Parts: sequence; structure tokens; C-alpha cells
Amino acid sequence: MAKERTAICKSNRCGYYDALGESENTFIKGKPSCKICGCNIKILSNSPESKCSLSELGQEPLWEQNHD
Repeated sequence: MAKERTAICKSNRCGYYDALGESENTFIKGKPSCKICGCNIKILSNSPESKCSLSELGQEPLWEQNHD
């Protein structure tokens, strides 16, 4: 699950992947993060309860919560 989610985040479909963790709202500086929510991509993509942060912008998320 995490590898698939991370690949989606890194893809050109997203546009909010911060590979260097430099965005203003990044929680863990220097680690890949989401520019929308500031979450560390490793933590975000490994959490079954998480979903793509595009939903926070009113857009269709690229991945959803894992209910398995």
C-alpha cells in the first residue's frame, strides 16, 4: 500500500510532492512531504487511515483510506 501511494505522490499526477521537505508547512524538514498538509510522505502513505490531501483542496484524492 505505502509503495503504491508514494509512487502516486511522486508522479506528475500530483504536483504537491516536496522531495526535499522544504515547503513552509512541512512538519519534518528535510524529508519528503506533501505541500498541502505538510505531512511526511513516509508516515502519510503508511497510515491506512490517511487519504490523499487533494481532498483538502476540494479535488478528487489520488488515493483513499484503506479499509481492508
